[in-house]
Amino acid sequence: MPQHAAAPAAPAAPLSPSSALTGTEASRRLLHPESGTPALTLWGSSSMSSEGGDEATAVPVRIHEHLALAAAPAPVHPFGVGASWSRHTLLQRGLDTPTLLPQGDPEPGTSRLEVTLDSDLAPSGPIRVPGRVDDVDGILDGSSGTWYFTPSDPADAVTGGVFVSSLAEIAEGSRQVLWMGKNNIRDVEGVLEHTARMAEAAAPGDTLVLGHWCTEHDEAGSATGAAVAEVNAGLA
Repeated sequence: MPQHAAAPAAPAAPLSPSSALTGTEASRRLLHPESGTPALTLWGSSSMSSEGGDEATAVPVRIHEHLALAAAPAPVHPFGVGASWSRHTLLQRGLDTPTLLPQGDPEPGTSRLEVTLDSDLAPSGPIRVPGRVDDVDGILDGSSGTWYFTPSDPADAVTGGVFVSSLAEIAEGSRQVLWMGKNNIRDVEGVLEHTARMAEAAAPGDTLVLGHWCTEHDEAGSATGAAVAEVNAGLA
C-alpha cells in the first residue's frame, strides 16, 4: 500500500521582536536617529574609507555604506582618506588653515600652482581637499605626493594665501564619526589632541570616536602596538 507523505507541520508562531539592544546608548542615538536629524560625516583614514574592504572577505565590508543604510534618511558624507594622518583630518575639517606658499609660477596653460604649506604638512595618500584661498575657490590636491592648488575657474590665479577647506561648511552642524590617526599612531599626544579638537568642533553628544585595532604590523611588544594601546586608553 503506498505510503502517503506526512502532512506539513503547522507554521510556528511568529517570533516576537527581540528586545536585546546592541551597541551603547550613545552609538544607538547617533546611528539610529529620529527623522529630520542632521547629516553624518565620516572622518579618518583607510579603515573609514573602506580601503581593502573587499580583500580576504566573503562579502565586501564597506563601513561608509553600512553607516549610510543605518543613518538613512539622513545623508552621510564619507570624507575618509587612505594613508592620511590626523593632521590631514584637521586640514579637511578646516581646523587647520595653513598659508599656501607658491613654488614657482603656475604651470603653462593652466592656473595649477605647486605649493607648500607653512605648517610643513606633507601630503599623504589620495588627499584632495576642496576649499578657497582668499576669494578663489579650488582644490588643494596632494594625491601626487606634491601639493598643488588648482582654481575652479582657470581664469583665476593665486599667489599664495590662507587655505580654508570647504568641507568645514558641509560638516557644520552634522553628527560625526572619527576613526583617525592610525597612520601616525606613534605620535600618541598628537593623535589624542587632534581627535579632541575634532570632537570639540561638533555639538556635545554628536561625535562617536572609534578606537584602533592592532594588525600584523602592531604585534605585542612593538612600538606601534604599545602606541595603539595608549591611544585607545586615552580615547576611552
